[in-house]
Amino acid sequence: MTRRTEPEPLPTVERTAPGAADPDAVPLLARDLGRLSEVRAPTLAPLVRWSSSPDGVVLVHRVPDGAVSLDAVRRGGPLRAGHVLAAATAVAEALVALHAAGLAHGGVSAQQVLVAPNGSVLLAGSGLAWRAVPGRLDGPTPESDVAAVGDLVRLLLGRGGAPGPLVLAALRAADPDPVLRPDADQLLDLLRSCGRPESLLDALWQQPSAPAAPPAPAAPRPTGAAPRPRSARAAAPPAEQPPPGSRRRAQDKPPARLSVRTVASVAFVLLVGLGAVRAVTAVGAVASEPTPGAVPAPAVVPEVSATPVAPPPAEPVATDWAAVLAALDSGRRQALASGDRDALARWVDPAGAAWARDAALLARLAGSGARLSGGEVVLEEARLLRADADRVVLAVRDRRTAYDVVQGGTTTHVPERTAAWWTVTLTPMPALDGDGWRIAEVRGREDRAG
Repeated sequence: MTRRTEPEPLPTVERTAPGAADPDAVPLLARDLGRLSEVRAPTLAPLVRWSSSPDGVVLVHRVPDGAVSLDAVRRGGPLRAGHVLAAATAVAEALVALHAAGLAHGGVSAQQVLVAPNGSVLLAGSGLAWRAVPGRLDGPTPESDVAAVGDLVRLLLGRGGAPGPLVLAALRAADPDPVLRPDADQLLDLLRSCGRPESLLDALWQQPSAPAAPPAPAAPRPTGAAPRPRSARAAAPPAEQPPPGSRRRAQDKPPARLSVRTVASVAFVLLVGLGAVRAVTAVGAVASEPTPGAVPAPAVVPEVSATPVAPPPAEPVATDWAAVLAALDSGRRQALASGDRDALARWVDPAGAAWARDAALLARLAGSGARLSGGEVVLEEARLLRADADRVVLAVRDRRTAYDVVQGGTTTHVPERTAAWWTVTLTPMPALDGDGWRIAEVRGREDRAG
């Protein structure tokens, strides 16, 4: 009987990088960073220690010596579907461990996924993208991690053909409605049913020679292997950085044919209570318009005097925020369909959190072959939560009907979403651009009762 031998552990190095949190956020993150340092999974690069700095926080992870980013690997040559499946499965396994600890990664991307010298894959950089406590306002969430895996699969598949089950798994992961996305465990089950993963070792061999990398900031600590010569222990360049001298090429842009996130993102145009096809108020109203039928009080002229008396000030007219949302969504959808970034900036604030998502969506929609049928969003209620000089915060309740996504002759049915609450932040238009409002941020609300 032949006894199976376990592969020898790979030598590792410590990789140091600054986190995204500013100094004021570090005390709030301390507890969660401590918990993160205790999370262990075979496909997760562990956080070994962290420290505060004048600029925020510095994190140190242990990674395989000589590992390169998945982004660098894919630039060296096309990846097969088995490669993509292996990478996505490894990332999902790491996310299962993070989410089970009540945490989230927040920065899943091809730059943060590493390929070790033996072709294995692991997720690195956990905690680097944290600006706030996971699950809190502005913090990473498990739902966004799952959606990022869908984006990653779409990017890695490129423009060529791909197995339907893998495309569908990515589509479900990137569903624009967080309520309908699978969790990390469910996504892992989906990926494991998509076929047979392939080692990325042969893809790693396709890598073109690159300039020598500078030594790592922290001294490397190889484990599981005999000491190596000093010249051979230089750490690989940080995973989040592209190879030296590289530039984005046209082929790196989101693909048009197999744009899984694009397909799902098309549905996002119909999402999040921004008053779409069947909004309860008329599209086209703006915040500066008075309520129909309201007129200012007439001037009062006393009979005993020939001098007119100035009229009393008119009562302020309550803003119909449902109509404002409907107008914003109408303009936003038209801008997305036209592919005009300048037009989008009229409806979505470029300084707000929603801009990066919508600008990326606009780029992905250009040339997409996906067609959507159904998926109406019905705006049921809009409540004013807070009104300041520079922003308005609304609680919005909406629901979405079922829809079909048609792409390349294949139809995928997405079920109905029941009513849910969202927090929508609006900002006023710049004074030079006239009156009105723009969408700054849209977030799910935990208090579904509003």
